[in-house]
Amino acid sequence: MSFGGVLYSYLAEQNDLTRLRMKVPELRVQLSAVVEENMRLKFQAETFENPSHLMQLASRHEYSHLKHPCTQAVLSVESYLAVHKDEPVKQWGLASSQTLQPTIVLGAK
Repeated sequence: MSFGGVLYSYLAEQNDLTRLRMKVPELRVQLSAVVEENMRLKFQAETFENPSHLMQLASRHEYSHLKHPCTQAVLSVESYLAVHKDEPVKQWGLASSQTLQPTIVLGAK
């Protein structure tokens, strides 16, 4: 009786394993479809973000209200300044009484 129970549980485990093995090809097909769709979307994003395409979009009437920022209007912040905003930094030309302002404005004026 116990041998029959062990044999039944072994066969049930083998059946479960076989069912999982049968699902592997189907999952591979789904995975390859997802990878292909991901590649298509990456290509589409790169095509859209292409500078020549963006310049074509900028010349359209519906985007005429947007302005290009001047180089003087764009602020870039060094990572040391952004992290250590309260410490005076001699290498950046700050006196010991000066501290960095916590407000950082990026973009056009």
